[in-house]
Parts: sequence; C-alpha cells; structure tokens
Amino acid sequence: MTDRVASHISLALQSSVRGVVGLDEAYVRLRRDPGASIGVSARAGLFFPPASLEHDGAEWTTHYTLTPSAIGSWIAEEVKVLGAELTVHTAIAERPVNMTVAAFGANDTAGALLTFRGWALHDIRATAGQTLPLPPVTPVFFEQAVRTRPVVEVDRRIGGYGRVEVAMSDALSLSGMVYANRGDPTALRNGQYAWQTRFATVGASLRTSGDTTILAQVMVGNSIMGLDPARRAVTDVSFSSGYVLISKPLRTGSLTGRIDLFKVDDRSLLDLENNRERGAAATGAWAKPLAGATELVTEVQAVWSDRPARARIGLRAEQVDVQTRIAVRARF
Repeated sequence: MTDRVASHISLALQSSVRGVVGLDEAYVRLRRDPGASIGVSARAGLFFPPASLEHDGAEWTTHYTLTPSAIGSWIAEEVKVLGAELTVHTAIAERPVNMTVAAFGANDTAGALLTFRGWALHDIRATAGQTLPLPPVTPVFFEQAVRTRPVVEVDRRIGGYGRVEVAMSDALSLSGMVYANRGDPTALRNGQYAWQTRFATVGASLRTSGDTTILAQVMVGNSIMGLDPARRAVTDVSFSSGYVLISKPLRTGSLTGRIDLFKVDDRSLLDLENNRERGAAATGAWAKPLAGATELVTEVQAVWSDRPARARIGLRAEQVDVQTRIAVRARF
C-alpha cells in the first residue's frame, strides 16, 4: 500500500475440513522504519499470535517438518485472534530486543478441543467461520454443540498477550510469551461455551557454526469453563507440552528430528469426564530439493498417548499411532 503499510490476505485450502477453502489470515501491517533507532511495527486484523517458534516461514508456515509440534498444532487449530498487535524493536546492551503487546477478541473457545479431545499433531489450521468436530461429551455439557468454532466471540471480553524476544548473541535468541483470553466461563452462545484460557511459553533458538538449528519450547497453561452453584469450575484442566527440534542441512537436503512431550491434568468432575492425558511423539523428516524452490519431503511420526476418556466411547485408552507422509512442497 505504501513503503511501510501493507495488507495481507491468505486463504487455506484444506480437504479434511468443512468448507475446504477458508479465510486464513487478513490484516493490515505497519512495517518497521529501518532507519529508526527504536523501531515500531504493528498489525491489525485476523492473525495467529507469535506463540510458535517453528512457524517462522511465510504465511505462518514451518519448513522443518510437514507436521508441527503439539504446541504448534494446537495454536494453529484453536488460537487465532481478531485484534491489534504492537511491537517495539530496540536494543539493550547492544543486543536486539523485540517487545510485543496485543489486544484481541474472537478467541473465546480456545481450550475446548484441548480439553475434550486432548493434544494432537497435524497440520490443520483454523479459518474464519470454520468448525471442528468434538468427541462425544457427557450429558452435563448438553448445550455444547457437536462442533467447536475456534474463531468466534462469545462474551464480548477483550483478551491480551505479551511477548519478549532477546538476541543473546548472533546465534542464540530467547523468547517468552503470556496469553490470556479473559473468557467468561459462564457465557454460552449458539452452542459455544467461552473458556477462560491462559498460557505461558518460553523458547530458545540456536544456530550452530555448522548451520544446525536447534529449537526448544515449553508451554504451560490452564483452561476453565462453566461454574456450579458454589462457583467452582465445571471443567478445570491444566495443560503442558514441550519439544526439542534439531535440523541439519546436508549436501543433498536437510534432516530434522523432533521429540514432543505433552499432558493434560483434569481437576474437575473426574467421575463424569476424566480428561487426563499423557503422551509423547517422535518425528523425523527428510527434505530433498528438486528444482528451484520445490522440494520432496518425507516424514515419519510415532505418537504414544494414554487418555482414559477414550474408553467411554469404546476406544482403547492407550494408543500408539505411526504414520508416514510424503509431500512435494513448493514456495513462490
């Protein structure tokens, strides 16, 4: 639009969700003035918060693997906001520092999938107006729709997040972020409950002298929904996940390995709906350049998880899933 103001609109084509084509992100962005000692950038509209270290590519993509980590997968499907974000770019002790604050709405149902279904590893992205399926829930949640809507405003409350990133050296950067959607746990609209969800995440990114990239990230949070007559949460879960990723370029491509750990602790109505979960995943990916910006990617992933609530719907509580994916990925 101008040298510093740009508009960004992206669509997601996903055959595995309803609607297939959806509005992924749409925002206006103010770019940083490169000549300013203290720079300011901003954006306003529909976008993903900067809560995943892996998603550092164009259009909020990850180039290390085909399947993001458990953290990245959850952010992609349940944590998309409609709001405004401001970032200040400065330096402390001659080291670059970025400080971000944001106010947002339309993310009131964040926590529904994580509670009722648990963690997942996939590449599905929430889009405007899209709904995602929930497993059958107990009768106490009889007003809950069978599908959750990740991008929706239920309680007319404004949430917020803050993030700090510090470049400790040319090779190492550290970051931390806190998020709170300030959902009203008593609000219900068109079968969508508002969830009061908060999380904090810290991460580190290291690039070695051999161009090997190491990413490590940990997330902890909690989510509550509903209040009984004694003002106790009907659903009250805490969740956590973390991963370490190592990606090394080779003469004929790049090799990436990642280990994930994840869990959910349920502190409410365990006799009716036990949403506890424990799990781990191992992912390996090999990317081989073909021509130009096109590459062939092969990925193998094994996931172990134990979730007692599966038994209630006729599934084994403990499961091991292994899948292989092969894709041709092109950038332009």
